[in-house]
Amino acid sequence: MSVWIWARKTMALGLAVTLAGPSVALLSAQEQGESQEEKKARRQQQAEKQQQKQQEREQEQAQRQREREERAARQQERAQQEQEQRQREREQRAQQQQDRQADQQRARQDQREAQAQRQQQAEEARRQQQAERERTDQAQRDLERRQRRAEQARLEAEARAAEQARIAEQARAAEQARANERAQQAQREAIERSRGTNARSRQPIPGGTGAVGRGNWITEQQRNDIIRENQVRSERVAREWSDRQRLARQRAAQLQQQRRYNYYRYQQSYWNRMDSYWRANDWRRYDYRNDPYFYSPPAYRYRYGGSYYQINDYGADLLRDAVNRGYEEGFLAGQADREDRWRGDYRDSYIYEDASYGYRGLYVDQRQYTHYFRQGFDRGYADGYNSRYQYGYRDESSNTVKILAGVLAGILVLEAIN
Repeated sequence: MSVWIWARKTMALGLAVTLAGPSVALLSAQEQGESQEEKKARRQQQAEKQQQKQQEREQEQAQRQREREERAARQQERAQQEQEQRQREREQRAQQQQDRQADQQRARQDQREAQAQRQQQAEEARRQQQAERERTDQAQRDLERRQRRAEQARLEAEARAAEQARIAEQARAAEQARANERAQQAQREAIERSRGTNARSRQPIPGGTGAVGRGNWITEQQRNDIIRENQVRSERVAREWSDRQRLARQRAAQLQQQRRYNYYRYQQSYWNRMDSYWRANDWRRYDYRNDPYFYSPPAYRYRYGGSYYQINDYGADLLRDAVNRGYEEGFLAGQADREDRWRGDYRDSYIYEDASYGYRGLYVDQRQYTHYFRQGFDRGYADGYNSRYQYGYRDESSNTVKILAGVLAGILVLEAIN
């Protein structure tokens, strides 16, 4: 403002000097006459004016400096504020980043805790299931132990009953043996009366391993050799008795492990019948010379193992009995396996492997008896396992099963010797 006023005064002064030029010239003379003091006063006044102007200029400069400083201060303050704002924004972004990271970390932590909780719950559920399975298994084992104890008690009761039945059967078998002995004695006496004294010194060769026809006679020495052959066979079969007992016990233990209780009872029944049969037919007390077999001529021939063999009526009856007994035992074995829900396989049976029930070493070789017994067993097992009567029938009078005559004739082909 002072500079502007000073400029206007200078312009007015110059205009006044221009307009008053002639007047100034007229007055110059007067001014020359003014005193030195007036000049000094004017110079002092001008100096004061200049000093005042100088002061005004300095004030203006100071004012501009202050304004510049104020602007600089304001700019600096704005810059500082902006910097502070940017710092706050950075801090805010950093805080937001930290918050997000913290949120993410908390989310991960929550997720880990939830997963750990789920795993813990799953583990707890697994432990509970395991405990439940163990309780169930324990209950099942307890039930099985109770069932085994009950089954064992029942088997023991059955064994006692079977033992009592065996003793009774032995008594009946002994009585039957005595009756058979009396009948055989009567038959032998009848044969002796019909044949005469000389017929007993010359007898026909029985089936065995010989191969002679009807009407061929042998010496007393030959008959003694045949009797000795039967004695040796009977002794060998008796020696094998202990081995068969041991095998039967092993198979019985195996049946119990397999929980084939019906077959176990059947096998025990078979063994009791075998034991009764052997007790009633002791080879050491057998009277060979009074057996009609050794005085009967061959009546049939049959083919076995690629060779022909001759046999009399008593030997033929024994082979027929082998087939029939095999069929009956096979039928009972098949029924037991079906009731136990066991796979149908007759060759897995101990009775099929043994195949000696009814054989005591007489009349025929053991391999032949075993062969025909197994032939009947195979067919009886098929009928018993499948609950049918394809190869046999039930005899209501004796309440037993028997093989059909046609099937028997197809298994044991006997050709009559003319």
